[in-house]
Formats: sequence, C-alpha cells, structure tokens
Amino acid sequence: MTDYSKRQLKALDRISKKISDAESHLAKIEDSVPDKRHLVPHNMKLLRTSSLF
Repeated sequence: MTDYSKRQLKALDRISKKISDAESHLAKIEDSVPDKRHLVPHNMKLLRTSSLF
C-alpha cells in the first residue's frame, strides 16, 4: 500500500471515530433529558393527591 493510501485510511478511521463519538454523546444527551410530562402543573395536583392513598 502506498503512503498516500495509508494516510487516507488513517484519516477515514479518525473521521469514523469522531462520528461514533458524536453519536454516543448525542445518545447520552437524549437519555438525560427529563420527562416533561411529570413537570406539567396540571399533573402536579394529580401526583400530590395520588400519593395520599
């Protein structure tokens, strides 16, 4: 393999690693977003009254 081909493969490997890292980072962000349904004010009363029983 020529030096140019080796450099191209290394560059492609670096790019694919960066893409993989970015995808896993986005997945972590999406998983950490709180569930908004439990924070809506009309659900707060339901949550408070249901905990009494």
